[in-house]
Amino acid sequence: MDVCACPGQYRKILLLVMASVTFSYVAFGLYTYFTYGDIVARDPIITQVIALNDDVFMMIVKVLFCVNMIFSYPLIIFPANIIIESYLYKGWRKTKKR
Repeated sequence: MDVCACPGQYRKILLLVMASVTFSYVAFGLYTYFTYGDIVARDPIITQVIALNDDVFMMIVKVLFCVNMIFSYPLIIFPANIIIESYLYKGWRKTKKR
């Protein structure tokens, strides 16, 4: 709750953000399923649907997907760590920075 400018509205903002993110993921999933149909149901991994040949461009796209996942993980996990740590270490004494 220390990361919010107005801590009184933290839970309201969190609920709104989680609902909008959930809605966007569900909407995107439904859109792709209705667009591609059974292809998505058989091959759910996007890099397998892109291309089955050994084209250099497709290999670059697959590598960039991997790099994106590697670098986006810390950005995604950081807010969750802050929230979980605020509950786990609530009773701990804070030390002063030197």
